[in-house]
Amino acid sequence: MEELYTYKEDTEELNVQIKTVKDLQEGIIFNILQKEQVFYKKIQKVWIDLQNIYELNSLTISELITLYNKLKKNNPEIEVHLINVRPQIYNLLQLVNVDVYFKVHINPDLS
Repeated sequence: MEELYTYKEDTEELNVQIKTVKDLQEGIIFNILQKEQVFYKKIQKVWIDLQNIYELNSLTISELITLYNKLKKNNPEIEVHLINVRPQIYNLLQLVNVDVYFKVHINPDLS
């Protein structure tokens, strides 16, 4: 199974690859990070790649916020970025005011 995350100790960055909506809906990402005690590492920046995500619902948005809150609890100064966000996903994040939590990087080449 391909890794869903990488942690770079030298830069204190966590990169998370969301492969499917199921990774978020079922809390797979959250559970893996918790099980492997990633939340307790020194992390300054988190990059969550949403390139493979074509739609979000209330459950997936809730999981993103849960992940954000857990990361912020351990480091209030952490930067959490959503990258490769499709324009339609960004519009939804704005509509429900979730974009205020994350630094969102839209990829206009994805539609």
